[in-house]
Amino acid sequence: YKVLDQISSLLMHVKHVKSSTGDTKLLRDRWLALANFVTLEFYSSHWDNSKEISLIHIGIIGTGFAAKKRAEAFTEDDRAQVIAVSGHSKENIKAFAQNYAIQAADSPQTLIANPDIDLVVICNINAEHGKLAQAALEADKHVVVEYPLALSPEQAEYNIKLAQQKNKLLHVEHIELLGGLHNAIREWLPKIGE
Repeated sequence: YKVLDQISSLLMHVKHVKSSTGDTKLLRDRWLALANFVTLEFYSSHWDNSKEISLIHIGIIGTGFAAKKRAEAFTEDDRAQVIAVSGHSKENIKAFAQNYAIQAADSPQTLIANPDIDLVVICNINAEHGKLAQAALEADKHVVVEYPLALSPEQAEYNIKLAQQKNKLLHVEHIELLGGLHNAIREWLPKIGE
């Protein structure tokens, strides 16, 4: 119930922000904060109680907009610690790592293999989502992946079954729901009719 109350409170705040200011950037930031909060609440509730936990250690794959918003939100949560980042561009990885004072992993595979990481957040190009999520799950990591989970239904189905078999969190985040096109469709759809 505590989680539901906090989610309801944040959703009401998001609704108020949208209706009073129309500031979609602030709305998007609040929604990402909510998504991170729900992820951490779910993750915490499924933690193996035989292990002592002080922080959820997070590795982020990707250095773009979604990765930055995730890192900012996780940094503000006292249950989480982002400890590493990886991506495609060495320069972007280095800048991201310096900005958040975290490790720069030279490849997604190196990040996934890091034994200190509990949760892998995948925010890179869509074509790699499925295989990276699979690799993270096979390495016994929990996974949050930006939409889509995979480009093929077979890969997505495999990852879902693998997460179930390993009793790991596999959460697909739909950041597109916060984009301009989706919001425009939602605004105009009722005016079009049934």
